[in-house]
This record gives sequence, C-alpha cells and structure tokens, in this order.
Amino acid sequence: MKSHRLFWQLMVCIAVGSILLFTLLHNSAFYLTTQLTVINPQHQSQIKQYARQASNFYARHQLSELDQHFATINLEHQAWSGLIPTNKKLLSNKSLPSHLQDVIGFQRQVQWPVHDFMQQVMIGIKVPAGYFVMELPQTMRPRPNVTLIEILITIILPSILLSLFCWGLYRHLMRPLNALKESSIRLAGGDLSTRVCPKIADKEDSIAQVATSFNQMASRIEQLVGYQRQFLRDLSHELRTPLTRLELALDLCNESNTQTIDLGPRFKRDIEQMKSLVEDTLSLAWLETDPAIKCEDNFNLATLINLICEDADFEFPQRAIVRQYCANLPIENTNQRALAQSIENILRNALKYSSIDTKVTIKCFPYNTSHYQLEIIDQGIGVSSPDLCKIFEPFFRSDKARSREAGGFGLGLALTKRQIAVLGGKISAHNNTTKGLVIKILLPINLKIVQKTII
Repeated sequence: MKSHRLFWQLMVCIAVGSILLFTLLHNSAFYLTTQLTVINPQHQSQIKQYARQASNFYARHQLSELDQHFATINLEHQAWSGLIPTNKKLLSNKSLPSHLQDVIGFQRQVQWPVHDFMQQVMIGIKVPAGYFVMELPQTMRPRPNVTLIEILITIILPSILLSLFCWGLYRHLMRPLNALKESSIRLAGGDLSTRVCPKIADKEDSIAQVATSFNQMASRIEQLVGYQRQFLRDLSHELRTPLTRLELALDLCNESNTQTIDLGPRFKRDIEQMKSLVEDTLSLAWLETDPAIKCEDNFNLATLINLICEDADFEFPQRAIVRQYCANLPIENTNQRALAQSIENILRNALKYSSIDTKVTIKCFPYNTSHYQLEIIDQGIGVSSPDLCKIFEPFFRSDKARSREAGGFGLGLALTKRQIAVLGGKISAHNNTTKGLVIKILLPINLKIVQKTII
C-alpha cells in the first residue's frame, strides 16, 4: 500500500477535484441561468399592479373600466390579458388568440424563470377576484446572452480551475523533486554530507521513498569514501615503518662494502610484512565494498572447529584449548572458508595474547532455533572498556594487547567482523568477569531461512 501511496493520493485528488469541479459548474450554470432568465423585478411589479387593478375593477362591478384596462395593456405592450373569475368564464376585451389557447391552462408565476425555448408564456396571478392572466410581452422577456454563458461555464471557468489544480499538483510534485535535484548536484560536486530535507524523506509516498533511498545512498557513499581515506592514511602509516627499515638497510649495505653483513633475512621479513599488509588490506577493501560471496556450503560446525583447534594445538603447544560443544552442529547455506578464517583468526589471537600454561575455552551451543552462539574465552590481559568497540576497526591496536612487538597490523579482527557480517552473523567483544577477553559470534544455522524471515 505504501509503495502506491502517491498513486492513491493522485487518484483521490483527481476524483475529488473532478466531483467538486462538476458540482461547481452545475451549480454555477443553474444559478446563472435562473438569475438571468427571471423577469425583471420592475416588470414583475408592473404585472402585479395590472392584476390588482383588474381585481379591483371586477370587485366594484366596473366592467367597462375593466375592458378599458385590458385594452390599455394590449396597446402598451402588444400583449393579451384577461381575468378568470372564480367559477365563471374568461373576461377580456377581446377573445383569446389562437396562439395562446394551448398555454392558457399552463400559467406560470411571475417570479418563475422564462427560458428561450418557451415561445408563448402565460403569466397567472391569483387575486381576490380569481386569476389575472396575461401574455408575457416581448419587451418584458429576459434576454440573457446564453452563448456567452455557455462559453464561460464550459470552457473558460473549467480551464481556469484545471489550471489552478495542475499548478498546485505541479508544485506538490516538483518541490521534492527539486530538492532531490539540488541534493544530487551538491553530491556530485563533492559535498558528501548532503541529504534530502527530512520533511520530504519522512513522508510515506513514492517520492519520499526515493528521497530515503537517496539519503541511504549518500550515507553509504560518504561512509565508503571516508573509510577509503582513512584506509589510505592508515596504510601509508603502516607501510612507512618497513620501508624505512629497508631504506636504512640499503644505506648500510652501500656504506659497508662488505659481505659480512647479511641483511637478507631482514629484507625478507620486511617484504613479507608488506606483502601480508597489502593482501589483508585488499581483502578488507573487497569485503567492505563488494561483500557478495557464495554461501552454499553445508557441513558440521563441530568438525570444522575440531580441525581449527588441532592446528592451533600444534602451533601453540604450551597453551591448552578447552572444547565445550556437542559433536553434531549442522550448519547450512554458509561459506566454510570465510567462517574457518574468522574462527581461526580469533582463536589464534586468544592463544597469542594468553600467558603460557593458560587455557583458552571455545564454546558453541544453540542460541535459539535459528542461531548458534560461538564463544572464545582467553586468559590474557583483556582490553580496556573504551576500546572494546574499537578493536574491530582497521589498524586499531589496544595499548596493552595489540602492539607491533606481538606482530600484525590490526587488520585481523576487522577482516573477521566483515566476514561474519557477510555470513549473516554478528560479533562482539566483552571482558571476562575474572580475566581475559570473550569474543562472541552469533551465526545463523541456515542463512537462507534467516534472510527470508527478515524479509
């Protein structure tokens, strides 16, 4: 319904406007034709005066004066007149003309409208003596300019009203469209903070949906551009250290002129660091800008965790891994490689920053009917509370737990967060109540079912 809100608004406006327009035109036509076809008030008074005089003559039995009265009317207005006394025959100075014989029984009151199609009009006025009847003289007939009225009502007035309606509709539609246009121009000009006015985006119609989509697009572009700028700054900062070491080593080689100094391992180490940095940076940039990966793998999550733990046991023999999960944890429609990299990265971090002869616990259990919760708990020094929400940012190192001496560039957890997000999961970090850090991952058991539920 909301997606067609503009359609319904336009339909209602046009329907209501059409009804109001036709009603206005009908009432206007009726009013104008009524007012313009009514006998002039002065003529109405004159006819009524003739009726009173005829009634008075008849009441006083002045029949000769009554005949003279009818003759005077005929002479002045070229119109026949007469008196129909109660229960008596018609009285007049002359017989009823043939052209009035058909309308003598259809007398009209003097205040009624007289239309052009009425060829002969007989006015009838009730008086004490009976009914005074009179042919409406041509000089008293209303003469409205019907053609002009028809043009006014059928062409000019509808055109004006429709123009006003179209102008209002145009302003209603163009106001948000102009706002979108101006915002697009500012965005194209480099103002990434530009947004469409909230008054437009907060409405519930198709144009508001376009405005909301524009704001979301602008926010995403601003986020990506800001992310890339920060990324470049951080990357250049991280590359500066191995490049400086290489430069110093080359200077040392040039100055020594001897083969006793073997700088090959140092070169190799610095090159490997830069290679790893570039690879992780490219992976993170790809996940940030185009996170679409195939999620079609179905497997037992417990088996995957066992394989990761076995590799970690071999690499960190002086630390124990405590496994707390059942043997059957089926998971569907996910990406095994991305999930394995994420779990392995978190587990390696936990083992790396835990003291020797300590243990790291890995748990996995159904969180609800649609998700698993995976927890990796170490016994390291933990992370300060203000930094808990920052450890998943690229190139971030906590002062205590993320130092260059421990290796790495602060990209591992950032990569893990994006990979888990692509798999439909969530990751969070918490300090353990006793000691160490707890990483919690919420994973969908079946990604497609969860996505359908969200939709």
